[in-house]
Amino acid sequence: MTEKTTPDGCPCCFLPTIWYRGGHEICGVCRWHDDGQDDPDADAVWGGPNYQYSLTAARANFRDHYHKYDLGTGPDHIKDPSPERLALVDYVKEILSGKMELDRAKLLELEKATIKISDADRAELEQFQRELKAQVARERKA
Repeated sequence: MTEKTTPDGCPCCFLPTIWYRGGHEICGVCRWHDDGQDDPDADAVWGGPNYQYSLTAARANFRDHYHKYDLGTGPDHIKDPSPERLALVDYVKEILSGKMELDRAKLLELEKATIKISDADRAELEQFQRELKAQVARERKA
């Protein structure tokens, strides 16, 4: 099996931000935690990492204000967005309005810019992601 070169669409915002569906990644755009929930169970509230949000409710919130949370709620970086987060949201608005075509590399660059972690933590996270991708690849191969 070859390593993936492009991510899948997030089940909430549908943007290509999730590398392995159901792999518990968090979308950098809408903040949906991909726990495997999809259209057949979209109205169910599974709890867990997405708290009180069904996929249907999270999608509606994303359409209204570009993240899964109810308006005025969520973590501080959502309630009081950084300039990097605002640039990401502005780019997403342009894509969704049809004014701009999706550039996957630019989306990934803007998404990464919103993550504020130390270089050491980033290296550890990247190593974990490589190990997770390898594990998923092995499981799919088996």
